[in-house]
Amino acid sequence: GARLTRKMRSFAKEYLAGISTADGFILKSRSPSCGIRDTKIFPNLHATHPIDKGAGLFAEAVLTKFGHLAIEDEARLTSPANREHFLSKLFTLAAFRALKKSPTPRKLARFHDEYSPLLAAHSPKEGATLAEIAHKFTDIDKRLPAYEAHLRLALARPVPKARRGRYEPPFPKGLTLPL
Repeated sequence: GARLTRKMRSFAKEYLAGISTADGFILKSRSPSCGIRDTKIFPNLHATHPIDKGAGLFAEAVLTKFGHLAIEDEARLTSPANREHFLSKLFTLAAFRALKKSPTPRKLARFHDEYSPLLAAHSPKEGATLAEIAHKFTDIDKRLPAYEAHLRLALARPVPKARRGRYEPPFPKGLTLPL
């Protein structure tokens, strides 16, 4: 009968405040705290049937603070398409985070050229916008935030089935994915 919602929200906020750098999260499906989209939501303590499904309390805080990162639950990672999207997003964002430590126009252009097929497969429109930002702007201080915003948009959705296989996933050497 204990009410733990406030305590869990407080814990999640404090815990996540201590994380300054992350590339992604794998959370537990159907968990009251960590489920991303399939946590049963009850209207009150005595209800026997859920009224909806959604994010658990910790997952909700993760999505609020880090929603632009690669976030998935372990059950959805059993799907090859979901797993590839998660890992592609994770490694692409990690590489971009590394680039941001010492950015130059040349490094950004090189990054874009390397990831261009992947970005175009995700979103041809965003891929074209990213190419323009990477190659036509001159001021790196203006270019980097614009590039990052469009990179997040490009990676927001998985590659459509019709465009899969048109790029080499950005996985580290030695990482193989069973399909």
